[in-house]
Amino acid sequence: MAKQKYSDQNGENVVHMYTPFSYDIGKNYNYRRSGALGSLFFYFLHSLILVILYPYFLFVNGLKIVGRENMRAMRGKGVVTVSNHVHIMDSPMLSCAIGFRRTYYVAAASNFCIPLVRHFVRGLGGVPITAAPSQMKYLFSEMNAALAGGKAVQMYPESVLMPYCDTLRAFKRGAFYMAAEADVPVLPMVFTFRKPRGLLGRIRKKPFVTLRILPAIYPDSNLKKEQKSIRLRDACFTAMSAVSENVGKEEEKESA
Repeated sequence: MAKQKYSDQNGENVVHMYTPFSYDIGKNYNYRRSGALGSLFFYFLHSLILVILYPYFLFVNGLKIVGRENMRAMRGKGVVTVSNHVHIMDSPMLSCAIGFRRTYYVAAASNFCIPLVRHFVRGLGGVPITAAPSQMKYLFSEMNAALAGGKAVQMYPESVLMPYCDTLRAFKRGAFYMAAEADVPVLPMVFTFRKPRGLLGRIRKKPFVTLRILPAIYPDSNLKKEQKSIRLRDACFTAMSAVSENVGKEEEKESA
């Protein structure tokens, strides 16, 4: 794979960050950073998230995490986690839910072009993804190796960040193809929003955040890889849509 350079071209993204840098992905790009230094840096940054950012999310964003038992059931297993992409801080929020385990976050290469932030993205397990076929093949190979080692890989099947979107958007198949290829379960998670009540409802404009962790969905071993991925995608979309729709109805009842 030839060395490739990426920068933010603004494409279809709704949120545009200041991205003055370019980012190089070479033939033997170290996606997993499985060495001692990379692992140490990951756990150090992850500890900071749990100690500093988690309390911030609780008090400022009203973060509520439901269904932790479904995450605990995946302990020690390779798993592809998926969620809707609706908050600029949803990756660190997911880190709080996933817990103290090595996780890789597949993200647009443009995230690695943001001053200062790019170092944290990389250190926290960020994995740059592009449309280059050779790069995609190598990335999937590296993530499959991570999954085989009992690690978690987080992907956003909606692809594009759309802050506070309250409906589920169409899923791309990459996350589910990865799970089918590695023969590991997919753990769906859904961000929903709730209106602050009482006095907070009068002074706070932005909604509070709830993250619901659903039961894992396993690939059907009787199907071929292509059919496996389609079945996983459709099953996850159905389960996540049901949650999103039910929360929307509950919000409407409470507002009536």
